[in-house]
Amino acid sequence: KVFAASGIPFYVVPGTSSWNSFAGRTDNALANLRNAAENGLANGAIGYLITDWGDGGHWQFLPTSYLGFAYGLAVSWAMDTNRNLPITTALDVHAFEDRAGVMGKLAYDLGNAYKVCGFMPGNSTVFYMILTRSIKRDLDRSITQEGLQKTIAYIEAVMARLPNARMARADADVVKREFEMTAALMKFACRLGIARIESNYGPIDRIPPEKRHALADELESRIPEFRQLWLERNRSGGLKDSAGRFENLVASLRNP
Repeated sequence: KVFAASGIPFYVVPGTSSWNSFAGRTDNALANLRNAAENGLANGAIGYLITDWGDGGHWQFLPTSYLGFAYGLAVSWAMDTNRNLPITTALDVHAFEDRAGVMGKLAYDLGNAYKVCGFMPGNSTVFYMILTRSIKRDLDRSITQEGLQKTIAYIEAVMARLPNARMARADADVVKREFEMTAALMKFACRLGIARIESNYGPIDRIPPEKRHALADELESRIPEFRQLWLERNRSGGLKDSAGRFENLVASLRNP
């Protein structure tokens, strides 16, 4: 309202909520994009710009953001018509080209995995919290082992549908591998969190060596394919930082 009253032309600039997430934050993204469209219309915005950030190493792959791009496009073009757009169907038709109608719902549901354990840090997810900001200090005690185990089971149930997808896209195989990697990294974060809870929520150096080394082996085995998938769509410039964050975590697990 302040911009409108001043006579300064302005855009509304919502985001896809994919950063710091791996699989996105579906409900957060839809609410954010819808809110921007509503308030832009109400106050005379001249444009609507969807942002897609890569904080913390840009660990999310591009298809994670398709949901935000598609819904933001729809509500910015025709808010009243598309407020309740069946977004999973729209994704199947226009983004994933999935004749089986699997990928839209899979992406939608995997993007809500951040809510399952009940711990939702602002502008982030429990997965990022476990893998980055808290490795050298105590884990937040509101994260529970039961919640993380439920999250793993939820991710596995969602991903069990992937073999049924029938995408006509030329990069269908890459999309499947991207979602498989995404799910694997999210589950790894949960397992690391469980190990830390079992060690009285302490930093990673409190995890018994045998368990730490097994976790290090698991993450290290993922890095080569993560690098390959990064280069499928992205310039190499950010890869050193992105993969390096995983490599640093592997080193910390081996020698904390």
